[in-house]
Amino acid sequence: MPSVEAKKYQVPDGFSAATENIALPSEEISTDEHRLWLIQTPTDVNISNLDGVKISLRGGDHAVVEIGENSYEFSRKENHKDTQRLSVLLQEEEGEQLTLASGFFAGMATLTKKVVCPEKPQDASPSKRPRLDYSAHETARQRFVPFGSDDVVTLSKRHKDKTEKTKKSKKSKK
Repeated sequence: MPSVEAKKYQVPDGFSAATENIALPSEEISTDEHRLWLIQTPTDVNISNLDGVKISLRGGDHAVVEIGENSYEFSRKENHKDTQRLSVLLQEEEGEQLTLASGFFAGMATLTKKVVCPEKPQDASPSKRPRLDYSAHETARQRFVPFGSDDVVTLSKRHKDKTEKTKKSKKSKK
């Protein structure tokens, strides 16, 4: 019979492990007055800086949040389909035992760093190209007629001006 070893949770790539005691008691979120949200933050944000920060969305889904010297954009999606498939494991108050909470995530919130793009300075006036002088020198003369410089119809022998022929009236035979 193979020996059973306790496996430790490994943090996925791109995520960092939280070593602080931040677990919520399962009794606290099982009530209807509390809702649990999944919050996605950039890696440079210290999660402890979010403690006590109040975010007012005022009926919208986006807000700008100042954390330290940086400004972040906060967006939320309530009842997101990706969060409906997730289960919540919470630590019990007496010990390190994890239990499956009866509640589920109310939605997902994303905190993204707000990027300020510099404005492009407007030019006073658009630059104009200098006009090139293509006029010929006074002693220059044209030695031949360039192809296509004259009327094409007059150069062709097939298209000579045709004079309209007058139709002769037929004499009726009586």
